[in-house]
Amino acid sequence: MSKHSFVPNKPIPLPLGGEALKSYGDRLLWHQLGLQLHDHHHAMLTEQEYIDVVTGFYPEAVRHNVELYRSYFNNKHESMGFRSTEMPVHVEFAKGSK
Repeated sequence: MSKHSFVPNKPIPLPLGGEALKSYGDRLLWHQLGLQLHDHHHAMLTEQEYIDVVTGFYPEAVRHNVELYRSYFNNKHESMGFRSTEMPVHVEFAKGSK
C-alpha cells in the first residue's frame, strides 16, 4: 500500500500498524533501493523527502538520527541481526538531495 503524503507525486509505503520507527526506516530504505535498482529514479526520494516522510509519520524521531540512518543501513552491523556483511549496493537518494 502506498500514499502520496509528505512528498508530492511519489508513492511511499505507509507504516504498518504498530510498526516501530526503525522498522519503518529500514522498509522505506529497502523500497528506495528497489526503485534505484529497477531504474525508477523518477519515483525515488531525495534525502530531504526521506527525512520529511520519516519525521512526518514519526514526529518523535530525531532529525539528525534520521539523516545519519542511511549510513547505518548501508554498512554491516552486528546489531542489525540479519546483516553481518556490508550491503553490496548502497542505497542512494534522488538528485536534488542536500
